[in-house]
Amino acid sequence: MAIVWPTIALVGLTAIVWILMYYRRLSEIHAKKIKPQSLATVAQASEKLSDVSAAENFSNMLEAPVLFYVLCLWLYVTASVTEGQVVLAWL
Repeated sequence: MAIVWPTIALVGLTAIVWILMYYRRLSEIHAKKIKPQSLATVAQASEKLSDVSAAENFSNMLEAPVLFYVLCLWLYVTASVTEGQVVLAWL
């Protein structure tokens, strides 16, 4: 069960970044009076918005940790979790 907590922590961190991304994006769209339809692609958004760091971070958090999630699920299902693996998961 210990391997589940780092996974939940990463999901929570991803959710926080998602909320921050939308807060920043909506604030900038409102301040600059940009039409949301003009931000249909990543290229258009990066041209019109100055603060895209949260969006890039969110994108990375959805792409990179997939193997982490799969490995944690596999360790949990097979009940082969060691203390060292839990430490590595937290790191």
